Formats: sequence, structure tokens, C-alpha cells
Amino acid sequence: LEGIDRTSQDGLALAEAVEDMSKIIEFSLDMYRNDSLAAEVHDFDKPLTIRISLADIPNADPDKLGAYYIDEETGVPVFMGGKIVTVNGVSMIEFSTMHLSKFAVFEGQAAYPDVSSHWSKKYVESMGDKHIVAGYPDGSFKPENAVTRAEFAKMVVESMGYGSVSYEGTFTDVVSTDWHSGYVAAAVANGIIKGYEDNTFKPNESITRLEMAAMLSNAAKNKLVESEDKVLESFTDDLSIAEWGRVSAAKAVEAGLIKGMDGAFNSEGTTTRAQAATAIYRLYNK
Repeated sequence: LEGIDRTSQDGLALAEAVEDMSKIIEFSLDMYRNDSLAAEVHDFDKPLTIRISLADIPNADPDKLGAYYIDEETGVPVFMGGKIVTVNGVSMIEFSTMHLSKFAVFEGQAAYPDVSSHWSKKYVESMGDKHIVAGYPDGSFKPENAVTRAEFAKMVVESMGYGSVSYEGTFTDVVSTDWHSGYVAAAVANGIIKGYEDNTFKPNESITRLEMAAMLSNAAKNKLVESEDKVLESFTDDLSIAEWGRVSAAKAVEAGLIKGMDGAFNSEGTTTRAQAATAIYRLYNK
């Protein structure tokens, strides 16, 4: 990995270049005609799925691994994603790309002093290394701070690998110049959000646990095996879960995306950054 700038585009520090925590590989595709090279293919019209074996880096933490494209002009790694899958018993990292070139697999080093002993450490750091959540300029994560509806929509969109798209003015309280407009548009396009009956989205309001469950279940698109009442009866406050969100809550619970809090679902409770990162971790790895 000599000559590679090991700092990603958003400043995330990457692991030192040691053999058991990273690898680099170059993909190429040549087309031949009559035994002669006819063309070198670098770019594609549709995303190409690539899987890289992790068998030769067994000591790396899969929760922290990411795939990066190496910009050959600058040497800077550009994050491409990376979900861990198992193929024929072999652990592999999977990502999509529109071009072939040098790719690297790095173990990230996201760390936040205020989650070093927090219950959410594993989930927050993993999603930090996957570039789905980020800390504050002072290096903190503030795990107990509330998450807004726009912030969580962005997390869901990025965890699903959709990316932002052009906003067409779906909601009266979201405009194209808002930082979140492209993510809100992507969430609408993929059936993750619908908004309120008055045609608003309320992007800056803190998201409740029931609203979080709705976005998660819409993204996961799982079908209920049990009835919603059967799934939710294990919570001490199941009867207080609003009718509009009961199916979504049950789907999120049955899929393992949301768990209770001291036996309660706490549907109207505010979602914290730690809770959001944990739920997104589960969705990302589903």
C-alpha cells in the first residue's frame, strides 16, 4: 500500500498498512478479437457488483471494514461501501461500482471519546467506519442527543446504498436548497417515507421510535410472519402503540431491527443518536 494517502475524503482515519488488516487489488477487463486486444473496459452504464475475499485478512474486524476506490491521481481512498457476505463458506466484502480500477479494503478506526464506554460503542463505531454516521467537529458523537427526521432519513438512505437524488418539491416544508432535500427525495422514491397528511415532512423535528420503526420497516420491506398484535404483545405498553404504526412496529421488531426498552416499546419516545446508529447497524447488516 505504499504511496497511498490513508485518509478518506471526509477525514476518517484508516488503519495502519499492516498485512492482516488491509488489502489492495486491481480489477481490469480486456476485450480481445482474433487474439488481439480490441478494447480496455473501465466504465459501465450500470453498477457492477464486486466481491473481494477476506480470507487473507482473518484478523480484521468485519464491522469496521470498508471498500475504497484508490484515486490514481491523488492517491486518496474514496469510500465505496462494503457489506460482509458469505459465499460458499468464504467471507467476502461486497460493493457496487461504475468503473474498474484499484480498490482497497481497509479496517477503519472511527472512535469517539464519549462512546468509549457507552453501550452503543460497537454500533456507532461500525456505522462511523461505514460512513453512515459521523461525529462532531470536536471529535464527540453525543450518543444521547436526539435525531431529527431528516437525519434519520439520510441514515436509512445511505445504509441502503441509494444515495441522494434530485428533489422535486414533494413537501411544503422541504426546499431543494436544504441539505437533506436529496436524501428526502431518495427516501420518497424508495418508499421509505410518505410524510404527513398536510403535505409536510417536518424534517427538523425529533423522530420518535415509532416513526423510526416505520422508516426501517419500509426500507427492509419484510413481511410479517405473525400478526402485529402477536408480535407486539410482548411489550408492556403495546396497547399505546398508535394504530397507524402498529404493522410497521411489528415488522421492525420481527425483523430484529428494533428491540424494547426495559420491556416497553416506548413508541412516542425520542430516538437518540445511539439508538439510531444501532437500528441502522441492524438494517445495514440485514
